[in-house]
Amino acid sequence: MKKIKYIAFLFSLLVIFSFTQKEEKTFIVIVNNETSIEGIDISYIEDLYLGDRTHWKKNKRANPTYLGEEFLCTNNFLNDVLQMNYNEFKKLWIKNIFSGNGVAPKSFNSSESLIQFVIKTRGAVGIISVKDYAAIKGKVKIITL
Repeated sequence: MKKIKYIAFLFSLLVIFSFTQKEEKTFIVIVNNETSIEGIDISYIEDLYLGDRTHWKKNKRANPTYLGEEFLCTNNFLNDVLQMNYNEFKKLWIKNIFSGNGVAPKSFNSSESLIQFVIKTRGAVGIISVKDYAAIKGKVKIITL
């Protein structure tokens, strides 16, 4: 009986500890260095990825990009910023494309290819893992959400 109480006590501590841990951000939003990001906030990025906006504030075409479903940073961005999962995001864009309502954000299979696209493409914006930023610091801008 004491053993069961002890295990229950340890389990409850684990549950409490897991809820008090600050969740680390796993993604960052990067843009091409030539893109003006003054006044850009989370709702602006949300609009770009949902197709409600197609241009940056200075009327330059936006090119949103993201990594595939298997990337944690993509799933966390979709959940935290767009409040949807990957399948819901794909369904939204299938509906938009077949309705003639925009061009879906470009998907990449590797961080390296997405990063190179953002570096080389005016108006490009991408979601990458925080850990990938160290290698490209200074080559792109970060939008703080």
